[in-house]
Amino acid sequence: MKDGSVRQGTILEENPNFIRFEDPRVGQLRIPRTQISSVQKDADSANGGVDVETALAHAKAEQARGQNVEALKHFMQAAKASLNPQMATDIRSLFDVMIADGKTKLETMPDQARATFSALYEALTNPISQTIFSGAGSKPYQAIVGDVTGGYAEANVRLASRMANDTAMRPQVVNLYRDAVALTQSTNPAYLLGYGDAARANGDLQTAFNSYKAVIDSGRGNSEQVAAAYEKANRVTADSGGQYKLPAPTPQATPSPQPMVASGPSVAAVPVATPVATPAGPPQPWHKRVMSSITSGQILDDIGDLAEQFLTPEVLMILGVGLGILLLLWVIPYQILKFFAKRGDSSAGERLYGAKKLGIVSLIAYMTERASRARSTRHRCPFCSKSIDNMEDYKDLNFVVCPHCREPITPVYDMRDYIDHLIGQLKISQKAAAKGQRGDVLIEKNAMLKLVRGVLALAIRRRASDLHMETANEGGKVRARIDGIMYDLLVLPREISNAFISALKVMANLDITERRVPQDGKIPLWLDQKDYDLRINTSPASMGEKVVIRILRQDSINISPSKLGLDKQNLEIYERNIHKPHGVIIVTGPSGSGKSTTLYVALNELNSGEKNIVTIEDPIEYQLKGLSQMQVNPAANFTFANGLRSILRQDPDVIMVGEIRDKETAEAALDAAMTGHMVLTTLHTIDAPTAFSRMRDLGIDQARVSSAVNLVIAQRLVRTICPDCRKTYSPKAPDLEKLELTNNSGITFVHGTGCDTCMNTGYYGRLAIFEMLEMNDHIRTLLEGGAAPTAVREAAKENGMRSLRQEGIRKIDEGVTTVEEVIRVTT
Repeated sequence: MKDGSVRQGTILEENPNFIRFEDPRVGQLRIPRTQISSVQKDADSANGGVDVETALAHAKAEQARGQNVEALKHFMQAAKASLNPQMATDIRSLFDVMIADGKTKLETMPDQARATFSALYEALTNPISQTIFSGAGSKPYQAIVGDVTGGYAEANVRLASRMANDTAMRPQVVNLYRDAVALTQSTNPAYLLGYGDAARANGDLQTAFNSYKAVIDSGRGNSEQVAAAYEKANRVTADSGGQYKLPAPTPQATPSPQPMVASGPSVAAVPVATPVATPAGPPQPWHKRVMSSITSGQILDDIGDLAEQFLTPEVLMILGVGLGILLLLWVIPYQILKFFAKRGDSSAGERLYGAKKLGIVSLIAYMTERASRARSTRHRCPFCSKSIDNMEDYKDLNFVVCPHCREPITPVYDMRDYIDHLIGQLKISQKAAAKGQRGDVLIEKNAMLKLVRGVLALAIRRRASDLHMETANEGGKVRARIDGIMYDLLVLPREISNAFISALKVMANLDITERRVPQDGKIPLWLDQKDYDLRINTSPASMGEKVVIRILRQDSINISPSKLGLDKQNLEIYERNIHKPHGVIIVTGPSGSGKSTTLYVALNELNSGEKNIVTIEDPIEYQLKGLSQMQVNPAANFTFANGLRSILRQDPDVIMVGEIRDKETAEAALDAAMTGHMVLTTLHTIDAPTAFSRMRDLGIDQARVSSAVNLVIAQRLVRTICPDCRKTYSPKAPDLEKLELTNNSGITFVHGTGCDTCMNTGYYGRLAIFEMLEMNDHIRTLLEGGAAPTAVREAAKENGMRSLRQEGIRKIDEGVTTVEEVIRVTT
């Protein structure tokens, strides 16, 4: 450097004005040449002085930023040093992307298209390019060369056409046409004509004449192009005073309407006979003239002529002034009012409707009203006349009712405003704490607890079943699982996210200093007059801790079996079997399919006080009164199997086992059922008949299973259609084929179009579909004989069992869910 310092790094780009390179200590730098004294390059390293890994890393980075030209340079630099198959594949893919991008930009941005094709053309001149395009499955090298040279030539011509009217740019226009002619090896008559016109406009008559003559001699032009070349060549002849002349036409036996072209480069130049003019007919109708213009390819020229005729500077100035008045008096005022309306200002919302007609008048009226309100309270309750502007007054976070008199009001804020308000308070408190002002620590603690409650309230009111918080570069990303699907909820600033996780751990009685091992805890929450249990799990991740919160609502299991989504037939099977004195009921399905809820509903139905009901779970999800619930503790050797043996000595009537995971637990559950106890449990299988195969895999004798099991239930949860935006529609044919349905199957297909109620998803809530396999003598005989699940399924169908897909189709027919949702959960 000229100031005496030395910088070391990897050069990324060099040009006469600056050098851009990467310093390992501070990252990428862009230094003007005026500050640089000298540049010393290290060319003694392997691969010809090229760091292949660094070049590839730069290539990937530039490609990710959309800088494909720079990425190609780095790729070719790395390939020249050390080419491998993966690198060749990446370069071929980049070629395809850049060729397509260049062709897209030809019409509107020919300068950028030319830069793209120029970089590709330069890369093809590298000998290594032939090796790159010689791999198996790659496009032939000559085909790539043709695409690039053709695109490069067309970009030159289009750019030259844009610059043609600028007299100062005439030399550049000539160079552009010359390059296009050279790239196409003088085989394109249109390019040759353009080259001749540009050279003639620049005063180079010899080049112009040679270009026109090349069109005539090539034999590639159509009749119009050849006639134009003759006419323009004759003009050059006149301009040069006869210095440049075309050869005389060869005599023909029959007169030809077009001039004949003499072949060979050594023919002397002679004037060409003037074509005989034909009388013009009556003028064509306007629509025929338009069609003729389109078919002849002159439509763009005709449009350009019209634009030059009507879009005069005066007209353009008038249009500009009119557009400015429209923006100033209508568009900008409307957008300003819309902004304040979205921020919860009801007055802005009222003025918004009149802004389309009155424009700036509505904005002036609103600003006048806003200024008058600024002297006093902005918003007051229409019932008690107290201020409703203070967010801290909303203790229950219910912004649609007055915090003082509890009457409904037009909301001034929403939950996101509240969260943003708390984040702002926390940032101010953290800055104050960093300066040693410890008096703000308590304020920060209270604001953080409020923030935790606000985020949880936002998730619960969005009907989330799970809340995920992941630490990322941009901050704490909060996502919610709503109706089984993950959605982005909000992003907390990085300086807030770590403290947010610590506050959650404090509320769940977890160790805030331990971040290396997973931890589990619970948080009770009372919100909107309802009781919630939050089950929290923290786990270490690459960017920090990840927190997952399962949101459990206590009253969600206090429902009757009829509200599970069972129809009359399946409901009778369900109730008949849960009231049997002994046997096993198995509920199967993947995680999150509602198995535990189905078992809890059964326990709630049986919990009349007349039976001793004992459960062993991992973990205990819901606390039920009147039940003895046990938590598995592997560290103390209290497993499902050990717990079952202990439960059998406590005189139980009904036993609920959270999950059968091993042979020991399965045998203990079957023994309990065989000794006169009702056992409810879950198993992870894809459908009901596969439960028996799973038990066989665990090493259980099928004879014991067939004699002990009463009922196997497979279930899935399907999202139900939003009632506020439901609308009939026609599903896609491939989706109907997957369910073996047609548009003529007699079903009226309904879906949700999306609204504020369902957050534009079209779905609101979930409902279970069931597959009920009730045991009978025939199925027991098949199982004892070692029958496959397919045979068991066929026997169950004969006994009246409907599959999950059939149940889903019934829900579609009832207008409860959609074809796409049934495919999602049953495929």
